[in-house]
Amino acid sequence: MTSMPAGQESVEGPSSRLRWSRAATTPSACVFMLVVAAAFWGSGNIANKTLLDDIGPLTALALRGTIAALIVLPVLSFDRERRPVQGFYRSGIRVALLFVAAATFQQVAYQWTTVTNAGFLVNTCTVVTPLLAWVILREQPHGRIVVAAIMTLCGAWLMCGAASLGTGINAGDAACLVSALFYAGWAIAIGHHAVQYGCPLTTAFIQFGLAGVLLAPVALALETPTLAGVVAAGPEVLYLAVFCTVGACLLTAIAQRRVSASVAVVLLSLEGVFGAASAYLVLAERPSTEVISGGLLIVIAVVVAVGGRETKASR
Repeated sequence: MTSMPAGQESVEGPSSRLRWSRAATTPSACVFMLVVAAAFWGSGNIANKTLLDDIGPLTALALRGTIAALIVLPVLSFDRERRPVQGFYRSGIRVALLFVAAATFQQVAYQWTTVTNAGFLVNTCTVVTPLLAWVILREQPHGRIVVAAIMTLCGAWLMCGAASLGTGINAGDAACLVSALFYAGWAIAIGHHAVQYGCPLTTAFIQFGLAGVLLAPVALALETPTLAGVVAAGPEVLYLAVFCTVGACLLTAIAQRRVSASVAVVLLSLEGVFGAASAYLVLAERPSTEVISGGLLIVIAVVVAVGGRETKASR
């Protein structure tokens, strides 16, 4: 991905827009942000699992999006890039739609497939992303990134129980593959958007708000949530909204000003490692040898990817 061509800077000029980002978004800082985002998403797997006892998946996504948008709304004034250039909102809506589609297909998939299959199939986005970036943006991936993506995929396969994966593809498996495709598109789109326009807070607000607006009526129609169920799932939903939605998505949007989408998805694949660690600490789920081996393979893949990470000049 490339930075904005000369002559297309926003009205504030490069010297006055988000000065702190030049110091805060060094490549190393961006890598750290993506690792923290992966930790948030990984730890959120427990909440995602327990809240489904009280509310449906679409209701959970609609509530997360709405709460996250309300959290971001009061701090929009801190987004110093709040006067974006032409095309910002169109690009932001595209990013939001890709994210909503990816999350929705992933949640719906659990009705027909196992958590094991879903975990492996959604992680195919680590391979899809560099291929998609090559096709759409003509970004030929570095050999190191291809190797890291394949290692990540193998690690996810081991962590999700390689021996227990079925050979047939059912509706849920197909939905997971569609979700992976949308996640790959989202990673590319938000990276391009971050470099071209900045405005991470405004982008986050559009993304979260659109999720709430689009999914709320569908959830009401298909899942008929109850007030008692929403209250019971409240703590989990709040955790997911604050840390796994606002925190993780903001960190990703900021970090991808300097880190390519292909490297970012490898770093974010650490979600599986953090998820397994959280399950062990909170739910006392002892990891098998396969899970430990898969986690180590993903960590090695991250080291390989970061060792030759592709950076981008932020504006």
